[in-house]
Amino acid sequence: MRSWNRFFIQFQKDVKLWLFSVAYLMLYRLIFIAAYHQKINPSSRFSDFAAVLSYGFCFDIMVAGYFVLIPFLLSVANVFTDLRQAAERVRASFGVLFVAASTILGIVNHGFFGEFDEPLNAFLFQVYFDDTRAVFSTIWQEYHLFRAILISAGVITVGVFIVRKMIRNEFVPEKTFAPWISSLSRKIMISALILVSLVVSLRGSAGSKPAKLRYVDKTNDQFLNKSIMNPYHALRYAILDYTTMESSVNGIDAYLPDRDIVKAAKDVSSTGETLGNLDDYFLKHAPGPAVSPPRHIFLIIGESYNSWPMLEQYKSLHIMDNLKEFARNGIYVENFLPGSSATMSSLGVILTGLPDSGILINYHIASRKLFPTSLGQIFRELGYRTRFFYGGYPTWQRIVDFTAAQGFDEVYDATFISPSTSDNAWGVDDAALFQMTEDKTSDDRPSLNVILTTNDHPPYHIDIKAKGFTLDRVPDDIAPLWKDTMTLKMVGHSWYTDHCIGNFVRAMEKKVSLPLFAITGDHYSRRYINANPGFFERSAVPLVLYGKEALKSIVLPPGAAGSHLDITPTLVELAAPKGFAYHSLGENILAEGSRHVGFGRSKAITGDCIIDLGSRLTVYPLPNRPLPSPLPDVRKLKKLHDELHGIAWWRVQHGRKI
Repeated sequence: MRSWNRFFIQFQKDVKLWLFSVAYLMLYRLIFIAAYHQKINPSSRFSDFAAVLSYGFCFDIMVAGYFVLIPFLLSVANVFTDLRQAAERVRASFGVLFVAASTILGIVNHGFFGEFDEPLNAFLFQVYFDDTRAVFSTIWQEYHLFRAILISAGVITVGVFIVRKMIRNEFVPEKTFAPWISSLSRKIMISALILVSLVVSLRGSAGSKPAKLRYVDKTNDQFLNKSIMNPYHALRYAILDYTTMESSVNGIDAYLPDRDIVKAAKDVSSTGETLGNLDDYFLKHAPGPAVSPPRHIFLIIGESYNSWPMLEQYKSLHIMDNLKEFARNGIYVENFLPGSSATMSSLGVILTGLPDSGILINYHIASRKLFPTSLGQIFRELGYRTRFFYGGYPTWQRIVDFTAAQGFDEVYDATFISPSTSDNAWGVDDAALFQMTEDKTSDDRPSLNVILTTNDHPPYHIDIKAKGFTLDRVPDDIAPLWKDTMTLKMVGHSWYTDHCIGNFVRAMEKKVSLPLFAITGDHYSRRYINANPGFFERSAVPLVLYGKEALKSIVLPPGAAGSHLDITPTLVELAAPKGFAYHSLGENILAEGSRHVGFGRSKAITGDCIIDLGSRLTVYPLPNRPLPSPLPDVRKLKKLHDELHGIAWWRVQHGRKI
């Protein structure tokens, strides 16, 4: 057998493996879209699906190209010596590896999307650092792990059988193609064509630009856009994002390509001077409270405590009747964003006063010392007893060490509640958490109490019917919106958190003097009644300030908006004497002269609209309101967002020195 012919036979089998790989990834994409079809925007057209599949194909051929690369190199080696058996074995091994890896990664991506409404991303590494026991307990109970394993085994078995059978023989036998490719010029031409095809496959493009993440916004349907990347590319970008943010050299480039931290500090602080260190740019002085300062502050951070149940169209669910009552009798900041999209990263923003720059701040060595912007430390300086109450276990995310290091004198978790009142792996019954907080609070000295709940979280173990949840069917006015994206059991857990908060607030009003309650959510829940929620619904959390005496005569300024970053300065300026010096990158939401823009991760909100500051830079209306005219300067907001997050990244990685 001639050496080139030997190569060409092996190459044909490589092509079969390549075709199988591309088809496998495309089939996964179609199954993924079908599984989450309720999330498809009703306005999406055939052209949108065509764009998603065609660009998804570009990502798929890249993966297929890399899986075929080593078998292809062995095929090339057959030009020089007979390595047919080695090529066959290696190709078969790569076929099995592809099927197994693609199936397992696909199921992981499917489950990740079901929980976080996103393909695999950098948050995957927060899951890795999470409470392992609780994570696996939740996966086992909520996501039917045994069934997933059986499905994976079945799919892998069938896939391996098909791919092995496919690559056993070439497309065209030697006796057929040899007469047509006998001349040297034809062999050179075909070899060059093969090489070009391989390069195109590895790049995912025949054009000047290879397939990249930045080009995936092909349609106006955000769900379809999320289905473009296959799980391999989603994982690749998750790793790149994580390693870039954790890098002490290159992470700043994501926010400040010019690396000019001084300019960013001047812009954010509106200071023209060049100061000695980064912290000096964010030194503020309290104007003094307008009324008697609160004696006891309770900052309640509800797990998955959304804004959407506060909207008029969902009122028949009665999920947040307590919060609505406190909002009517207090101050409701409707236009409010979480600091991030997950509990720990949002909690990090609230407790440290630093935007979420993508660094796992609770694990970073810098968090073992106080940040000057830390909520606990500032209130400690004000003479408040600082306490943190968490309904989960101390193994979660270094929560005890982290909060203690950030200025909390006392830290309580589920181990202080005995016996446990819930078999939820993530924590105890919220009622028990609030009861512990009530028991630990006395009126002898001022206190700051941060409370983080846990119950509105898979695997949803609370017996909500026994607790008083009476909704047993979907209300008629909600039925047209309900697309089975939530269950009544999930709705009931949201209700239960609100129920516990309501009981706690009323109990503490009777027990202590001058209480102030600040109630917010850790992040949007990623679960909605509406399968196609608006951008506000899938972004916002509430902030309600309630205290009959502590907020007397205080009103919310027109156009007020904010985020978790603004909680600390708002509470400080309600409590601190005139001239008290503190550091903050946020703004007092209740002050007339504040910027009244809330910044979350890649999002901003004003009193008129909410803005996606990701790759699309899109302005969306607030609920039941038209878009403002003129629209805000989105690029200016993007610049301020990036400067804030770049400053936070620098402060964690390099400290106050500039």
